[in-house]
Amino acid sequence: MIATLLQGMDMGGPAGRLEHAYFWVAVMIAIVPVIVFGTIGYLVARGYFRAQRQARGAAPRERIRIKLAP
Repeated sequence: MIATLLQGMDMGGPAGRLEHAYFWVAVMIAIVPVIVFGTIGYLVARGYFRAQRQARGAAPRERIRIKLAP
C-alpha cells in the first residue's frame, strides 16, 4: 500500500493535481467504509457481550478510573 501511496505523490502540473485529487479520493473511498463498518461491528459486538453478561446475572463491569494528579 505504501508503494501505491508514493506513486500517487509524484505528479506535477495541472493535470497532475487533478490526478492527485482523484488518487486521494480513491484512498478515502477505500478507507471510510472500513472505518464505518468496523465501528458498527465493534459497537454491535460490545452490545452483544454486555447482553450476554447481563443474561448470566453477572454484575456490569465498572470502568477503571485512573487519577493522574491528586
